Amino acid sequence: GDFAILRDFYRPDGMQSSVMLWKAGKNSVIWDSFEAHGFPNVEGGDQAWIEQFFSPMFKKEGLKANILQDLYKDCFVSYKVSCQTGIPKNSKVVVFHGNPRPHAADGWVNKVWKIGGGSSLELEMVCNVSAEQLERNIRHCLTLGLPEIDRMLPIEEDEAVFVGGGPSLQNHAIMIDTAGKNCKAIFALNGTAKWLTERRIPYDYHIIADARPENADFLIPNPYTTYLIASHCDRAVFEKLKDNKVLVWHRGHDGMQDIVNPNRDKYDAYMSGGSTVGLVGMSVAYTLGFRKFHLYGYDSSYLDNEGHAYAQSLNDNEHVLDIDAGTRSFKAAAWMVQQANEYVEFAPLLVELGCEITVYGDGLLPHLNKCMIEAAIPETEIAEKDGVFWPKNDVECKLSVDHFIDDADWIVSHCKGFKVVLQAGGNVGMWPKKMAQKFETVYTFEPDNINFQCLVRNCPEPNIVKMQAGLGEHHAMVGLQTCRQNCGAHSVSGSGIMPILRIDDLALDACDLIQLDIEGFEGFALKGGIETIKRFKPVIC
Repeated sequence: GDFAILRDFYRPDGMQSSVMLWKAGKNSVIWDSFEAHGFPNVEGGDQAWIEQFFSPMFKKEGLKANILQDLYKDCFVSYKVSCQTGIPKNSKVVVFHGNPRPHAADGWVNKVWKIGGGSSLELEMVCNVSAEQLERNIRHCLTLGLPEIDRMLPIEEDEAVFVGGGPSLQNHAIMIDTAGKNCKAIFALNGTAKWLTERRIPYDYHIIADARPENADFLIPNPYTTYLIASHCDRAVFEKLKDNKVLVWHRGHDGMQDIVNPNRDKYDAYMSGGSTVGLVGMSVAYTLGFRKFHLYGYDSSYLDNEGHAYAQSLNDNEHVLDIDAGTRSFKAAAWMVQQANEYVEFAPLLVELGCEITVYGDGLLPHLNKCMIEAAIPETEIAEKDGVFWPKNDVECKLSVDHFIDDADWIVSHCKGFKVVLQAGGNVGMWPKKMAQKFETVYTFEPDNINFQCLVRNCPEPNIVKMQAGLGEHHAMVGLQTCRQNCGAHSVSGSGIMPILRIDDLALDACDLIQLDIEGFEGFALKGGIETIKRFKPVIC
């Protein structure tokens, strides 16, 4: 089109002028009018002046704006809204509107905003053997007449323990041994079969997914083990397992069905899930009927300069990267980062299919799994009470809010202006909702996931700007100590994944009231807003 601009990150119907594109010579009425009015100092700046020309009252001008976020989905992101803990996947432009500017931002920005700085890691995956070799391996496997996993089996009540090769595995030998003795099925992955054997821990299944002939070295033939072997594995793997119990499974490669099933009359199952044996192995176990997964050694990162719990020559001399995930840093090979990224996409699909996944360890993948759990908000944790959405377990906060909400009128009576109120904690939205009846704009902050979900549902008002964050004196990532029976009693505790913002960094154009109820953190929040308070002298409650 003739003109394109960002949608405002806080006002869905507004515009944001950090990035604009236009055809030369088009829409000059915008500048001509600005010049004719004597270059006025407009409240809201250039974007406010531009925005008015696309409102209904200027329709006669025939101007039309395309929105960049609609044209290029996920490419434009706001630092303040979406990037406190890192750069979202697929994003191409991070917009620093207001403050902080890039040079003043903390965390990942310092590592990116420099010559030679890093960015989001996006990898192109390639197979470690040729496509021709893969097809030769598959065709050889099909001549062996081995039984195949070709259908979904009944749900298995037993639990599946997956033993990956990450370095944290050394800390969990006793837990894995105990799990095996409690009738849980143990799945060895690649080289972990030898690790388990050395510790006299029996395993029920051994999964091999790699097509290289060297993988035959991982095998220890055993009449009590079922070997789950991908059809694309090298013939050396099948030769070593002669006279052992082998089940073949087919990987979801492009063209696999054309090779496996051109002249068959039966259903075939094709396993997907990711690029590593640890992830695709979960698909295999799901097809076998397992629904409860315990993952050990799924670190996806190095620990004390070791990438595995045992010697792994196939990964010698691999390039190690510095990886930031939220507030934590890890060292990892590219394939490890890919596994962690794939897990974030794959695990929720298994959960939707009725699976339970527990991850042990403290590497990159376990850290991301923890972040996913903390970000998840089950619908069962929210209930509607008297027409308002509340955390289901709350028994105290609602009584308090119902009793004190009318105090908002008394607070507002002290204000002389009614443009902007800054309110935290937002809780489930009753306080910002009340303030929105009087003020032009309400900025509300609520860090707790469940509270924030309730707040979003309870406050559809367009003049309420909702932020899932806390307020403090310094930028930080903190944890929350929650109180299940009182959703208004959550408090900051230690480090975590919740962002703390500063009032001064909001670069407000006005501030008539600051209303805080943040469980002892009020003083820190005010220290982070000293310049705002000096400038606007708001009522403070």
